[in-house]
Amino acid sequence: MILMTFKISVCVLAYSNDLVVGHTINDHDSIEIVICNPVTKSWSSLPTPESFQRNHSFADINLMLDCYLDDYKVFLLENSGVWSPTSYTCSVYHNKEGVWTTMKNSFSNMKFDMPVFHKGCLHFISNCASDFAKSSPFYKPYVMSYNLENENLNYA
Repeated sequence: MILMTFKISVCVLAYSNDLVVGHTINDHDSIEIVICNPVTKSWSSLPTPESFQRNHSFADINLMLDCYLDDYKVFLLENSGVWSPTSYTCSVYHNKEGVWTTMKNSFSNMKFDMPVFHKGCLHFISNCASDFAKSSPFYKPYVMSYNLENENLNYA
């Protein structure tokens, strides 16, 4: 990691423990994902997935961060739009491996509010897309659990 200096602004996308994940757009209009530690004022760049480069709106992208003592993982949940506009894929960047890995199973469109990692699962509050808004009588937020080992999505 090098000393943290940015000539352009960085948009914060996720944080966990002492680490912050953000993105910036460089002079060549390409997106760079950065992870930084504000306490140590150090940062490094992550390889940017091609799909992330194409989606400048970030409307269908959710980045989440899971930190350990000497390691971290970044989770990229994005609307793939390949098979269906309501299908999401999950890619994981593992710091020690230095590459993004795309999970085999995808899942339907949903909200990813207040994500928490616990015992190998990503838990988040969801309402299964915008079909059931708070004004709807069918609105019932619930907790979803995505097991990262077997790639199963379940109600928690």
